[in-house]
Amino acid sequence: MSIIKRGERCPTCGRYVSRDLVTSGLVIKSGKILLVNRNIEPCRGMWSLIGGYIGWDETVEDCAKREVKEEVGLECEIINFLGIYSGSNRDTHDLQNIGLAYVLKPVSEKILIQKEEVMEAKWFTFDNLPTPLAFDHAKIIEDYKKSLHS
Repeated sequence: MSIIKRGERCPTCGRYVSRDLVTSGLVIKSGKILLVNRNIEPCRGMWSLIGGYIGWDETVEDCAKREVKEEVGLECEIINFLGIYSGSNRDTHDLQNIGLAYVLKPVSEKILIQKEEVMEAKWFTFDNLPTPLAFDHAKIIEDYKKSLHS
């Protein structure tokens, strides 16, 4: 029996052994949601929620706020936790990241995009979202909309 190390692929199924945690931030202001057009793979050129990998020395809540600050320059506060997203189809590159979605409210105004990762950031109404969205972000947004009526 051989032990597969972190970051190596399983010789049987070809997938990565470990799963990483990521956050997805639903930044909401005046009934609109802030989305970014991705400038990196996977899903380059697609609109998505703001998010990324959780660092070793940070909480998931701090990660959600940090990713928004890094990608679009906004300081935010967390309003609530929306849910965990762990479907095997949530990433197109056989990574199966486990996502934790948070609803955030901006406490600053000026958007300043990080051009390495983001081509554009834009506020959308919920009835005029771009399609398709990257990853499983359409489902996350649908879950948020349902939560408003429960």
